[in-house]
Amino acid sequence: MSTATWPPPTGQPPSGGDPAEYARPGLFGRPLVLLGIVAAGIAALSLMFPAGAAVLAILLVGGIILARSRHDVVTLFELFLLLLFLIPSPLVFTSLGGAATPALLLGLGALFLWINGRIMASCAAAFARPLPNIESQAPYRGTATMLGCVGLTLLAADGIRSRRRLETLLQWTVWSSCFVAIVGLIQFTTGYDLAAKIAVPGLGTLVNAGFIQQRAGFNRVAGTAGHPIEFAVVMCAVLPIALHYAFFPTTKRRWAAWIPVALILAAIPTSLSRTSVIGLAVVALFLVPTWRFKRQLGALVGAGVAVGVMQIIYPGILNAMVGLFTQANSDVSITTRKSDYSNGFNLIRQSPLFGQGFKTFIPNVNFYIDNQYLMSAIETGIIGTISLISLFVIGISLARGARHRSRDEKTRELGQALAASLATAMVCFATFDALSFPMITGLTFMLLGVTAALWRIVREEQTQPARAATGAVGSEGIGSEGAATNA
Repeated sequence: MSTATWPPPTGQPPSGGDPAEYARPGLFGRPLVLLGIVAAGIAALSLMFPAGAAVLAILLVGGIILARSRHDVVTLFELFLLLLFLIPSPLVFTSLGGAATPALLLGLGALFLWINGRIMASCAAAFARPLPNIESQAPYRGTATMLGCVGLTLLAADGIRSRRRLETLLQWTVWSSCFVAIVGLIQFTTGYDLAAKIAVPGLGTLVNAGFIQQRAGFNRVAGTAGHPIEFAVVMCAVLPIALHYAFFPTTKRRWAAWIPVALILAAIPTSLSRTSVIGLAVVALFLVPTWRFKRQLGALVGAGVAVGVMQIIYPGILNAMVGLFTQANSDVSITTRKSDYSNGFNLIRQSPLFGQGFKTFIPNVNFYIDNQYLMSAIETGIIGTISLISLFVIGISLARGARHRSRDEKTRELGQALAASLATAMVCFATFDALSFPMITGLTFMLLGVTAALWRIVREEQTQPARAATGAVGSEGIGSEGAATNA
């Protein structure tokens, strides 16, 4: 059996590996330095040239990606994350409708010839009845959006061919989400809406693009997301992956690996939403029982310290968060949800099997539904809702399957982290109409594909033990990376 270790020492390839792939990163290869440059650049330029700051930042990071990347599927997803997190969610190609964000259009381009049968059936159901003018184009936009998301999932599942590239993509996910967290923290502490200053030529907004609300005397912020709830769910979904790379750092500076965790944890309460508490509870439920006692004890102490620091830095925010639950019965958002549920069930009874048509339920015309599963039942019926739930169940099962198949501790914990991320999204989909928000939609479908890719890579390692043990490099397999991981 190979004696190589994983991860290899910085700058040193494992036995049989490609030295170019493990080259010591330069200045712009270090995520912390890159994040600082981009954040500082946007903050400065947004004050002087609001319309040009975002363009310059995107061109800067995009150029770095293309210059340093291996130009494979992961490169496409790095660009996807750049568009998903750096461009505020309300900015769309207005001529194409509210779903036409740059990130999801990139996902549509990744689809090619794949077809999602569930959405097609729902579209057929939509046109089986007379549609008002306001609904007539909605099935086309909705189908294009969902096909783009499915394209992301399929491309990640089939196109990520090595463990090394999969880990690169997940680290990009963590560090790029830190930009969203930093913007949210700036909005919360200063009241300065940095996201509103980001302008990209060719993109516009079809809705009010304000990213700061007020609740309980505090700024309730959304970062670059479309809503504070979406902001909270994105942060909670990325948190398990950030924790994984904090426990298994890829650099000698172990403290730097905890920076994303600190930023994300600091940003989550600034959404001032019940969903953030629910998301954190799901993360803890999936991760803490799988940890050793020493790590569990450290997490308990860390949680206590975090709560104390939060109360010092944000005086009164803890009471405000508790009040969201203790005073829920008098909260307008809760009482309206209850009345919307009864109206929603009446619509479901009219077309229970395939629904009234994907994206044909217009909240501005009807009423708002803060539950994606109820929304899916109205639009895509029982078949569509079961399909949506099945996506999460299958994704979580694949992540857990990768954990159980592997004997490598790092791989096992990565599988559990992905399961926690998908479970968080699955539960939080019940707290808002998630598929109406592009950031959490794109992130969820990308993570589904990444999870499938991890399961496939682990299975290939186990079905080709001789190849993995000798560290042979194959053009179509996982080569020495799989050997190093199993060693």
